[in-house]
Amino acid sequence: MERFQICVGGTMIGIGAWGPGDIDHGKNWSLAKLQTQEDVRSNVALCRHIRKAVHTMGVHTCLAPNVVAFSGLVTEGKALVNALGIGGKITIYRNKLVSADGVPVPKGHALIMSGAGSPAIIAAGRGMVIIGQAGLRSLVDMGAVVGNPTREHMGILYSIVSEFNKNGVPAKELSIHMVGAIAPHDYEHDTASNKNLLEFISERWPNGVWKRKYISLEGILLGQAKECGISRAQTSHPLDELLSLTHTRKDPTARNLFVIANRGKVGAN
Repeated sequence: MERFQICVGGTMIGIGAWGPGDIDHGKNWSLAKLQTQEDVRSNVALCRHIRKAVHTMGVHTCLAPNVVAFSGLVTEGKALVNALGIGGKITIYRNKLVSADGVPVPKGHALIMSGAGSPAIIAAGRGMVIIGQAGLRSLVDMGAVVGNPTREHMGILYSIVSEFNKNGVPAKELSIHMVGAIAPHDYEHDTASNKNLLEFISERWPNGVWKRKYISLEGILLGQAKECGISRAQTSHPLDELLSLTHTRKDPTARNLFVIANRGKVGAN
């Protein structure tokens, strides 16, 4: 289990992360099986572990967008219409019909997500906070790689910028932070089968590819931030420093858990 705090745009963010060794339930924190209240009753052991994890973060309301599709989208919290009470006054809001990688997270609430090594992204500006998943397919539209875009925005960061713009917050006022990114040396891509992808990233965000075959999610994000006009962008706590966590290259069946809480503005009561 890893727990730490970071400051993003003047907002304190509490981060808790649990790996497969922190659960005696098949090494798997996957939320995919928790969609309805009946699912809660059918997965008592998993919910017990999740309840304990959320309790340590001091929150009771968790937003859990459906991140499985790596859609690169941001959804509104009100779209997560299924309220799952897992005990201990803790409620997780879900909606399996709405694919999204990110969601606005109000003060005192948290985003909760499971994954196989995808990092998290936190964006803040004027007191508004959006938290989400930032895996490779969240950051980059694979359709765009072959000249056939499949979504309005390239990826989650551009969707986040759009959502802030809708709320009157320009990109230049945003601060973004990525945590838990897989190290490039652990993220090798075959140069033959991934030629288009590697060239696409190299041309647009040069620091996103290392030694022509290793992909850096941190490099992609920082390049995209510059492209969007965001000057306050940083990364920290890479996956190989979060020793409890795993990624799909190590074990494709294991899943981590992130609980990321909005603690509110620094100095505010």
